[in-house]
Amino acid sequence: MDKLHRFWKRVVDVLDPAGDWVALLPIRLLMAYEYGKAGAMKFNGKNWFANVQDNFPFPFNVIPTEISWFLATWFEILGARTRTRTVHQILGRQSRHSDDRRNRRGTLAG
Repeated sequence: MDKLHRFWKRVVDVLDPAGDWVALLPIRLLMAYEYGKAGAMKFNGKNWFANVQDNFPFPFNVIPTEISWFLATWFEILGARTRTRTVHQILGRQSRHSDDRRNRRGTLAG
């Protein structure tokens, strides 16, 4: 019974840190895709903000549409890049964390 308890404790110790980032990974990837797609469509598309500028809340309804279009386009492109970069950082941090744990236990020759 003691062996089973120690085995379970080791499994939980390995998997528990992964739960912090695995739960958010799908939403981060979805956000990166959506931001990237919207930014690319604005970057390659025609400025349609002039048609709806009157519906924008203050102060965006008084800003020229070219500036609003530029800001929206680059916010979405950079937002997609940031979301993707965050995912890479999380995955990289997790793998480094796992390597550090193995090094401390002495199971990885260094």
